[in-house]
Amino acid sequence: MGLICPKCGVDNLLTAIFCRGCGEKLDLNEMKPDALLNDEHTKAQRKGASPAQKTFVGVFFGLLGIMVLLAMCPVGSKGMEEGDPDKAIADAFALLNKGKASAAGQGKQKGKKPVKKGKPGQKAAAKMPPLSLDSDTASKLTTQAMGLPKPKEEWTQGPFVPQHFSMDFKAENTIKIVVKAKAFGMLPVVCSAKAVIQKGEGDNAGYDYVMSSPKLGMLPLFVYGELSLDLIQNLMNSCPAFERLKGASEITTEDGMITAKF
Repeated sequence: MGLICPKCGVDNLLTAIFCRGCGEKLDLNEMKPDALLNDEHTKAQRKGASPAQKTFVGVFFGLLGIMVLLAMCPVGSKGMEEGDPDKAIADAFALLNKGKASAAGQGKQKGKKPVKKGKPGQKAAAKMPPLSLDSDTASKLTTQAMGLPKPKEEWTQGPFVPQHFSMDFKAENTIKIVVKAKAFGMLPVVCSAKAVIQKGEGDNAGYDYVMSSPKLGMLPLFVYGELSLDLIQNLMNSCPAFERLKGASEITTEDGMITAKF
C-alpha cells in the first residue's frame, strides 16, 4: 500500500513526488502511508491504552482509594487528651485491673491489724469501692493498662498493630469501642465494634460482653469486620479489668459514663 492522492484517490508509490493519476504534487509532510495509518499496533502505541482500559484502571484505583480512606475514617473515637486521670480514680482502676480487693475505709498501717466489724472473731469482708469512669478517663486507663502503642514485633495476633484503645459509653449498658491501629504496622486504620454489657440469669450470675457491628473504618462486616472484632477481643482479654467487671453486682451506663458496684 502506497501514498493515496488526496485529490483523485489514486494509489502512488511511496517514493512518488507527483500523482500518477492527476499530476498533483504530493505533500509528503502532510501524508502518511495508508498501511501505517491502518496499523492497529502503531495506533495503540500512539494513543496508549484504550478508553475501556483507562476506565477500568481509573475505577479500580478510585475504589481502592475510597476503601483506604474509609478504613482510616474515625468512627467516634475518643482522643488522648492532655492531663492525667484523677489519682483516686486511677488507683481504683489499678486495683480492679490487678484483681485486688480493697476494704472501704480500712487503711493498713504497719504493725497494726485491720479493724474488725460485725461479730467478734469475724473478719470484715474486703470489697472493691464503687468505680465511676467517664469515656475519656476509661480510654486513657485501658490504653495504658494494655501497654499501647505496641511495637510491631510484640503483636502477632492478626494484621493490625494496635496503637490506641478508646470507649464511648452510651445508655442501656452499651459501649462503642474503637481501636486505632496500623495495618501490617504501616497503614493507619480504625477498627470498631459495639459491646452490650448483659447480666446473666440468676441472682449470682455475672455480666458478659455481647459484641456486634464490627467495622474497619466505615466499612461494614463483610470487609475485614471479623478481623476488627478479633483485634478488639484480644485487646480486651489482655486487660484484666474487663474480666473483673464481669463480677460486679451492678453495672450501669449513661452517655459518657459508666458506674460499677461490687
